[in-house]
Amino acid sequence: MSTNGLPVSLTNANLSVNEKRGEVFGSATWKIMPTLTLEGGMRMEVSEISSTGDTVRTRDFLYPKPRLLLSWAPDAQSQIRLRAERTVGQLNFSDFVAAVNLAGFGIGAGNADLRPDQRWQFEGAFERRFWDRGALVASYLHEEITDLQDFVPVGGGLDAPGNISHATSDKIAISGLVPLDFLGLEKAQFKPNLYWLTSDLVDPVTGEHRRMSNQRNINSYYEISQDIDSLQSTWSFFWGTGWSRNTWRIAQISRIGIHNNPYLNASWAYKPTADLKITLSAENFIPYRFEIEQRNFSGPRTLGAQPVIQDRIARTQPRFYLLVRKTF
Repeated sequence: MSTNGLPVSLTNANLSVNEKRGEVFGSATWKIMPTLTLEGGMRMEVSEISSTGDTVRTRDFLYPKPRLLLSWAPDAQSQIRLRAERTVGQLNFSDFVAAVNLAGFGIGAGNADLRPDQRWQFEGAFERRFWDRGALVASYLHEEITDLQDFVPVGGGLDAPGNISHATSDKIAISGLVPLDFLGLEKAQFKPNLYWLTSDLVDPVTGEHRRMSNQRNINSYYEISQDIDSLQSTWSFFWGTGWSRNTWRIAQISRIGIHNNPYLNASWAYKPTADLKITLSAENFIPYRFEIEQRNFSGPRTLGAQPVIQDRIARTQPRFYLLVRKTF
């Protein structure tokens, strides 16, 4: 590999990775009282990861994954859940091997020493049911993370997917279903699904605190739909709001996001007979702006040099569909 006519040595440019994984588990439930239930479980995960090529190595992992869930139902419509659980992530084998993307991050090394992240999750959730079909769930999740997978320097001015010893993450989520009969829309329903995310770690390049790479700041989608029996039809309207996520590498900060207009879909499905369905739909009919911004530094971000900013903006195009389905 060479860049600007100079040879570049890539760590783990030629690598083959194999994994063997097994798991045993057990669980138990204790009905403490009619309104209070405790569930407990334990999983034991064992794996062996071996690599050949530039790095010849075999590593063994053993992870206990306990879980406790306490559920309390103060009345027939409400439930409060408290959960404590240890989870273990999955490794992406492509992160073990060096990669080149000249239009994106440039050159990145591979890392045959990757370990899966381990997370202690502490979650509280409140669920409320109403109006026969309606339900809303609000939850808060805090994670204490060990061996978080992010990008770390590996020498020679390169970085690679690697492990950061400690990080935290917090998530607030709201989801559910709200019947809209009270608005005079019989059999109509509104489905919100949104969450906010934040996190904290120490940047392995600068030593400063930041959020983890590739984590969205918000995820927000909503849908309204209605069955109209008299017209043998169902209509729906879906929209999602903007979001952004950053990635920090040794000599680059990139940001990807959707801005300005929301993502909008609408559809009408007509089923005149049991074996015929006609659907008319419009996707993204108000085009949104998709942006990729890159701040490229001449060396590690610790040098304090001014970055070269590359900003690419794309306007999406609307799409319209007519689907006819006949069953024989």
